[in-house]
Amino acid sequence: TNPGQDLVQWMAQVTPSFFSLPQCAGLLNPSQSISLPLMFKPAATGSHSTSLSITANTVRGGMDQKDTSGPPVIVTISGTAVAITEVLPTQPNLTKSAAKPQPKKSSGTVSLESELVVFPDTAIGETSVSKVKIKNRSGSDQAVEILPLPSSSPFRTVHSVLEVKNQCYCTVPVQFRPMDKGDNNICLTFMWEGNMVRATLKGKGV
Repeated sequence: TNPGQDLVQWMAQVTPSFFSLPQCAGLLNPSQSISLPLMFKPAATGSHSTSLSITANTVRGGMDQKDTSGPPVIVTISGTAVAITEVLPTQPNLTKSAAKPQPKKSSGTVSLESELVVFPDTAIGETSVSKVKIKNRSGSDQAVEILPLPSSSPFRTVHSVLEVKNQCYCTVPVQFRPMDKGDNNICLTFMWEGNMVRATLKGKGV
Protein backbone atom coordinates (compact mmCIF):
# COMPACT_ATOMS: atom_id res chain seq x y z
CA THR A 1 0.00 0.00 0.00
CA ASN A 2 1.20 3.52 -0.87
CA PRO A 3 -0.09 5.82 1.93
CA GLY A 4 1.77 8.88 0.60
CA GLN A 5 0.91 11.57 -1.93
CA ASP A 6 3.64 10.73 -4.49
CA LEU A 7 4.06 8.07 -7.15
CA VAL A 8 6.48 5.40 -5.91
CA GLN A 9 8.39 2.52 -7.50
CA TRP A 10 8.36 -0.59 -5.32
CA MET A 11 10.95 -3.35 -5.55
CA ALA A 12 10.81 -6.82 -4.02
CA GLN A 13 13.53 -9.47 -3.77
CA VAL A 14 13.72 -12.96 -2.28
CA THR A 15 16.93 -14.62 -1.21
CA PRO A 16 17.84 -17.54 -3.56
CA SER A 17 15.54 -20.42 -2.65
CA PHE A 18 12.61 -22.49 -3.91
CA PHE A 19 10.47 -19.34 -3.71
CA SER A 20 10.31 -16.83 -6.56
CA LEU A 21 8.48 -13.66 -7.56
CA PRO A 22 6.73 -13.50 -10.97
CA GLN A 23 6.73 -9.70 -10.57
CA CYS A 24 9.53 -8.02 -8.63
CA ALA A 25 8.96 -4.32 -9.32
CA GLY A 26 6.24 -1.86 -10.27
CA LEU A 27 4.64 1.52 -9.65
CA LEU A 28 2.08 2.52 -7.02
CA ASN A 29 -0.14 5.58 -7.23
CA PRO A 30 -1.05 7.43 -4.03
CA SER A 31 -3.40 5.32 -1.85
CA GLN A 32 -3.09 2.37 -4.25
CA SER A 33 -2.69 -1.21 -2.97
CA ILE A 34 -1.63 -4.39 -4.76
CA SER A 35 -1.29 -8.07 -3.88
CA LEU A 36 2.13 -9.59 -4.53
CA PRO A 37 2.04 -13.19 -5.85
CA LEU A 38 4.68 -15.70 -4.77
CA MET A 39 5.67 -19.01 -6.37
CA PHE A 40 6.85 -22.06 -4.38
CA LYS A 41 8.53 -24.76 -6.48
CA PRO A 42 10.43 -27.07 -4.10
CA ALA A 43 13.03 -29.55 -5.36
CA ALA A 44 13.22 -31.43 -2.05
CA THR A 45 10.73 -32.54 0.60
CA GLY A 46 10.51 -30.89 4.00
CA SER A 47 10.09 -27.38 5.36
CA HIS A 48 11.63 -24.44 3.49
CA SER A 49 11.77 -20.73 4.29
CA THR A 50 13.26 -17.54 2.90
CA SER A 51 13.15 -13.78 3.36
CA LEU A 52 11.27 -11.29 1.19
CA SER A 53 12.66 -7.73 1.10
CA ILE A 54 10.49 -4.84 -0.10
CA THR A 55 11.64 -1.26 -0.70
CA ALA A 56 10.04 1.79 -2.34
CA ASN A 57 11.46 4.93 -3.95
CA THR A 58 9.57 8.13 -4.74
CA VAL A 59 9.55 8.79 -8.50
CA ARG A 60 10.67 12.30 -9.39
CA GLY A 61 10.00 12.92 -13.07
CA GLY A 62 10.97 10.73 -16.02
CA MET A 63 13.56 8.11 -15.19
CA ASP A 64 15.15 9.99 -12.30
CA GLN A 65 14.16 8.92 -8.82
CA LYS A 66 14.79 10.25 -5.37
CA ASP A 67 15.96 7.60 -2.95
CA THR A 68 13.55 7.85 -0.02
CA SER A 69 13.15 4.15 0.61
CA GLY A 70 14.54 3.97 4.15
CA PRO A 71 15.10 0.50 5.61
CA PRO A 72 13.49 -2.36 3.67
CA VAL A 73 10.48 -4.26 4.97
CA ILE A 74 11.47 -7.89 5.63
CA VAL A 75 8.88 -10.69 5.48
CA THR A 76 9.62 -14.34 6.33
CA ILE A 77 8.05 -16.86 3.93
CA SER A 78 7.76 -20.59 4.62
CA GLY A 79 6.33 -23.63 2.91
CA THR A 80 6.37 -27.43 3.20
CA ALA A 81 7.02 -29.85 0.33
CA VAL A 82 5.61 -33.38 0.45
CA ALA A 83 6.34 -36.46 -1.64
CA ILE A 84 3.66 -37.70 -4.05
CA THR A 85 3.05 -41.44 -4.04
CA GLU A 86 2.11 -42.85 -7.45
CA VAL A 87 -0.84 -45.25 -7.36
CA LEU A 88 -0.74 -47.93 -10.06
CA PRO A 89 -3.99 -49.33 -11.53
CA THR A 90 -5.01 -52.71 -10.08
CA GLN A 91 -6.23 -54.05 -13.44
CA PRO A 92 -4.16 -52.60 -16.26
CA ASN A 93 -5.44 -52.98 -19.79
CA LEU A 94 -3.02 -55.43 -21.43
CA THR A 95 -4.85 -55.62 -24.75
CA LYS A 96 -4.25 -52.03 -25.75
CA SER A 97 -0.92 -50.32 -25.33
CA ALA A 98 -1.16 -46.59 -24.96
CA ALA A 99 1.74 -44.42 -26.02
CA LYS A 100 3.61 -43.02 -23.05
CA PRO A 101 3.60 -39.22 -23.05
CA GLN A 102 7.03 -37.81 -23.75
CA PRO A 103 8.35 -34.61 -22.19
CA LYS A 104 8.06 -31.64 -24.49
CA LYS A 105 11.45 -30.84 -25.88
CA SER A 106 12.68 -27.31 -26.26
CA SER A 107 12.46 -26.00 -29.81
CA GLY A 108 14.18 -22.70 -29.12
CA THR A 109 16.01 -20.90 -26.37
CA VAL A 110 15.98 -17.99 -23.94
CA SER A 111 17.66 -14.87 -25.31
CA LEU A 112 18.00 -11.13 -24.79
CA GLU A 113 16.57 -8.50 -27.12
CA SER A 114 19.90 -6.66 -26.78
CA GLU A 115 23.16 -7.76 -25.17
CA LEU A 116 24.22 -4.12 -24.65
CA VAL A 117 22.28 -1.84 -22.28
CA VAL A 118 23.41 1.81 -22.25
CA PHE A 119 22.23 4.12 -19.46
CA PRO A 120 21.89 7.89 -19.90
CA ASP A 121 24.60 10.07 -18.36
CA THR A 122 23.66 10.24 -14.69
CA ALA A 123 24.62 12.79 -12.01
CA ILE A 124 26.55 11.55 -9.00
CA GLY A 125 24.14 10.20 -6.38
CA GLU A 126 21.15 10.19 -8.73
CA THR A 127 19.49 7.03 -10.09
CA SER A 128 18.51 6.16 -13.65
CA VAL A 129 16.74 3.02 -14.81
CA SER A 130 17.10 1.02 -18.03
CA LYS A 131 15.50 -2.27 -18.96
CA VAL A 132 16.69 -5.66 -20.20
CA LYS A 133 14.11 -7.57 -22.25
CA ILE A 134 14.21 -11.39 -22.01
CA LYS A 135 12.61 -13.50 -24.76
CA ASN A 136 11.55 -17.10 -24.09
CA ARG A 137 11.18 -19.29 -27.17
CA SER A 138 12.29 -22.51 -25.47
CA GLY A 139 8.95 -24.29 -25.78
CA SER A 140 8.10 -24.18 -22.06
CA ASP A 141 7.89 -21.75 -19.15
CA GLN A 142 11.31 -20.97 -17.70
CA ALA A 143 12.56 -19.88 -14.27
CA VAL A 144 15.44 -17.50 -15.02
CA GLU A 145 17.94 -16.71 -12.27
CA ILE A 146 19.77 -13.37 -12.25
CA LEU A 147 23.21 -13.66 -10.69
CA PRO A 148 23.85 -10.94 -8.09
CA LEU A 149 26.15 -8.04 -8.95
CA PRO A 150 29.04 -7.01 -6.65
CA SER A 151 27.98 -4.71 -3.81
CA SER A 152 30.57 -2.17 -4.98
CA SER A 153 28.96 -1.91 -8.43
CA PRO A 154 26.90 1.22 -9.23
CA PHE A 155 24.45 -1.07 -11.08
CA ARG A 156 21.72 -2.89 -9.17
CA THR A 157 18.90 -5.32 -10.00
CA VAL A 158 15.75 -5.83 -7.97
CA HIS A 159 15.20 -9.41 -9.14
CA SER A 160 16.86 -12.68 -8.16
CA VAL A 161 14.57 -15.17 -9.93
CA LEU A 162 11.76 -14.54 -12.38
CA GLU A 163 9.40 -16.68 -14.43
CA VAL A 164 9.22 -16.09 -18.18
CA LYS A 165 6.24 -17.70 -19.86
CA ASN A 166 6.75 -19.62 -23.08
CA GLN A 167 6.67 -17.44 -26.23
CA CYS A 168 6.56 -14.32 -24.06
CA TYR A 169 8.76 -11.38 -23.11
CA CYS A 170 9.78 -10.22 -19.65
CA THR A 171 11.26 -6.79 -18.94
CA VAL A 172 13.83 -6.54 -16.13
CA PRO A 173 14.55 -3.05 -14.68
CA VAL A 174 18.19 -2.31 -13.80
CA GLN A 175 19.25 0.72 -11.73
CA PHE A 176 22.41 2.81 -12.24
CA ARG A 177 23.53 5.06 -9.37
CA PRO A 178 27.10 6.32 -9.87
CA MET A 179 29.12 7.49 -6.88
CA ASP A 180 32.08 8.75 -8.98
CA LYS A 181 32.47 10.49 -12.30
CA GLY A 182 33.51 8.43 -15.30
CA ASP A 183 32.53 5.37 -17.31
CA ASN A 184 31.19 2.21 -15.68
CA ASN A 185 30.45 -1.17 -17.20
CA ILE A 186 29.74 -4.70 -15.98
CA CYS A 187 28.27 -7.99 -17.25
CA LEU A 188 24.86 -9.10 -15.95
CA THR A 189 24.38 -12.89 -16.16
CA PHE A 190 21.07 -14.77 -16.56
CA MET A 191 20.87 -18.56 -15.99
CA TRP A 192 18.23 -21.16 -16.86
CA GLU A 193 18.47 -24.96 -17.02
CA GLY A 194 22.26 -24.78 -16.84
CA ASN A 195 22.49 -22.27 -19.69
CA MET A 196 23.77 -18.70 -19.53
CA VAL A 197 23.28 -15.46 -21.42
CA ARG A 198 24.93 -12.13 -20.57
CA ALA A 199 24.17 -8.45 -21.06
CA THR A 200 26.79 -5.70 -20.82
CA LEU A 201 25.65 -2.70 -18.76
CA LYS A 202 27.26 0.68 -19.51
CA GLY A 203 26.75 4.03 -17.82
CA LYS A 204 28.60 7.28 -17.17
CA GLY A 205 28.63 9.29 -13.96
CA VAL A 206 28.74 13.07 -14.45
